[in-house]
Amino acid sequence: MDDLVIRGGGILDGSGTDAVRGDLAIRDGCIVTITPRYSGTARRGVDAPGSIVTLQVTSVDQKATIELLGREVLPALRRLGPHA
Repeated sequence: MDDLVIRGGGILDGSGTDAVRGDLAIRDGCIVTITPRYSGTARRGVDAPGSIVTLQVTSVDQKATIELLGREVLPALRRLGPHA
């Protein structure tokens, strides 16, 4: 089971390509799935249609943080604990 799924956002991966609409799943503080339609189970979910999801590498071990522009996601991530 994943910790969090963000559904329906426009995902920007930082490569300079256009946003791709899809779902993003996080487990143990790491992104585990980016897919057009998430079919797994997650403890929490955020519906993000109309929002942009950006990925930002924050350290050399490739852990990423997630920003959902125009939406408040940090409270949901904080509830997941220190690894989110």
